[in-house]
Amino acid sequence: MVVADEMEADWERVKVVQAPGDEVRYGNQDTDGSRSTRHFFQPMRRVGAAARLMLETAAARHWRVAVSEVRAERHAVLHIPSGRKLDYGVLAKAAAKLPVPARDSLRLKSAEEFRYVGKGKQGLYDGRDIVAGTAQYGIDVRLKDMLYAVAARPPVLGGKVASYDPARHCEYRAW
Repeated sequence: MVVADEMEADWERVKVVQAPGDEVRYGNQDTDGSRSTRHFFQPMRRVGAAARLMLETAAARHWRVAVSEVRAERHAVLHIPSGRKLDYGVLAKAAAKLPVPARDSLRLKSAEEFRYVGKGKQGLYDGRDIVAGTAQYGIDVRLKDMLYAVAARPPVLGGKVASYDPARHCEYRAW
């Protein structure tokens, strides 16, 4: 939602697709402790602002005008003097070929300009899947011949282990 808001995407046209877990390609994707938005809010804003600028640049090149004459607005780029408009879908391939803009060239929206962030209107994108029990989590992954482990604890809080037999308790079991 943060990326979509910053890039002026129309939320009704946004499709969220979970990226594959690939730390080499995408960096740290750790979201435990509900920290992903807190830690990545500014980076996500910069991603959205970069995409917006790349789309604006692609439109300006298409019309052969200065980037200062165009503005991204609700999933399209508008040429302010003439009123011409190009949809993001028309511009996507050309924008994707452009270099990612330098961080210092990005203009982040002010909080007053947000359409989605902090407005409380969108809700959780995957809320229905979470409530229905169909959302996929890391624990849901099942691989062929996969083994499971459990950290066994005493059956009572503060309990003490009375005895331990590694031959009996350290074994692989196919459940």
